[in-house]
Amino acid sequence: MRGAIAKALMLGAMVLALLAAVALGAPVSVKAPSISGKPNYNQTLICNNGTWSGGAVSFDYSWVYTSGGPTITTGPMLHVRQTLIDYAIACVVTAHDAQGQTTTVQSSGVTIAPGIASLRITQATAIHGKVTISGVAGPSAALARSAAGEPYVVLDRYQSKTVLLQLGNLKVITSRRGHFKLTARDSPGRHTYVVEFDPVASSGFNPASASRKLTVKR
Repeated sequence: MRGAIAKALMLGAMVLALLAAVALGAPVSVKAPSISGKPNYNQTLICNNGTWSGGAVSFDYSWVYTSGGPTITTGPMLHVRQTLIDYAIACVVTAHDAQGQTTTVQSSGVTIAPGIASLRITQATAIHGKVTISGVAGPSAALARSAAGEPYVVLDRYQSKTVLLQLGNLKVITSRRGHFKLTARDSPGRHTYVVEFDPVASSGFNPASASRKLTVKR
């Protein structure tokens, strides 16, 4: 009799354990993972976990091409390299619970665009008909040189609302810190001057520009 009771109790415990495991289940994605950050070359993207139920206690991350192929890298952050430009990528999150069960969910994809070049005017003067504009272009990766050419800046002004007049020759940026100084003679009047920064095409960066209004007097 005692043996039968013991067997019944053991069987009951096994059933309860099985039911508990089934009840717990694997982690469930309530809100899908997402990517934050600018999807541009030389930027850093972050893979956000999303929201989970089912007792998720840890997460693994990887970055993939949405069209398939090898894993780009692993980890919650991705520093975007030039070879990813024009590709759609996503992050994949694998959630683990305390029982070792896992669930994998992929975020929506983002398409990587060229790098974001910057140009900042730090000083602008117009004295005795001479216009001088100084500033900084960057980032340093956009200042790279190649066999195809060198990064440069040029000084223009608006001749009309839509037409730019080039005031001087192109000036190659030789400083790795991106400093430049442009000068040109111009006619009297209130003008809008535009400095254009053109990285080498192979650098992976789009051009940038900045403007400043000055009054030229004789």
